[in-house]
Amino acid sequence: MKPKVSVCCIVYNHEKYLKDFIKGITIQKTNFPIEIIIHDDLSTDNSRNILSDFQQQSNLEIKLLFPNYNRYSRGERPFNFVFKEAQGKYLAVCEGDDYWTDPLKLQKQVDFLEENPEYGMSCTQIKQFNHQKDTFLENIWGSSEVSFQELLNQNQISTLTAVFKKELWKTYDSEVNPVEKRWKMGDYPQWLYFSLKSKIHFLPEVTGVYRILSESASHSKNIKKQEVFIKSFFDIKKFFLDFSKTPYNQEDLDDEILFHLATNALKMNNRKLASSYYSKVRNFNKTNKIKSIVCKSSLLTKLYQKVYP
Repeated sequence: MKPKVSVCCIVYNHEKYLKDFIKGITIQKTNFPIEIIIHDDLSTDNSRNILSDFQQQSNLEIKLLFPNYNRYSRGERPFNFVFKEAQGKYLAVCEGDDYWTDPLKLQKQVDFLEENPEYGMSCTQIKQFNHQKDTFLENIWGSSEVSFQELLNQNQISTLTAVFKKELWKTYDSEVNPVEKRWKMGDYPQWLYFSLKSKIHFLPEVTGVYRILSESASHSKNIKKQEVFIKSFFDIKKFFLDFSKTPYNQEDLDDEILFHLATNALKMNNRKLASSYYSKVRNFNKTNKIKSIVCKSSLLTKLYQKVYP
């Protein structure tokens, strides 16, 4: 029987986290068939052996993609290979260091999408786990602010909660051709496109856990890596402003980029770099005016880092 949902996963050196990841998949209770497709990007730990055991010991339909090279290092998007293999009407996403906690996650989201065809995607709330501190953050993450305009300001969608129509992804892949753009984020441009072409449903329930790791694409102690990530965010934003024919002021957008780069430098205690970014700003708002003053004082900078870690 053809699956209704394809659970699409990527793994890379996630040996320590796969127990929770696998459990989150196996606890799912659905009245429709699902398939699981897992791409391991040439892990150097024991991930592939764990995944092979999972496949052999489970009654679920599991397909493993084990390339003989690391696709990400060559600028390829592992998720693209998984999505193209998927047979389901809907694609659900989870990476190997995250995990689902709600057994009815898929059922709830698919039920809504089936009953409301004008919606192309569903997302939920999550808990965040700080791996380095071995503790959960107090705040629940995820918001109903998932319209195109709201997503332009901030990505409020956690990838591990997403369930969306495969046909919608196919049109995105064809029309936008994200692989050629070399963006650092694979999920954010998808959400922007989906919000333009359909409605996005927000389920105000916690269905999974996102691990905050000390080094990842979106979290790094390396200031240059963070700057590349920030600039890529604005490359995506500018593309979709143009794509949607949304009017914008280039000077304001340039200032916004500088504000984000300066804030990043301030958080990483590089006051000199933060000041250099603020010096290029044309128009200050109140918040960033205060930050520009903070970065001139080591005492105020330390206080800022305690309040906004």
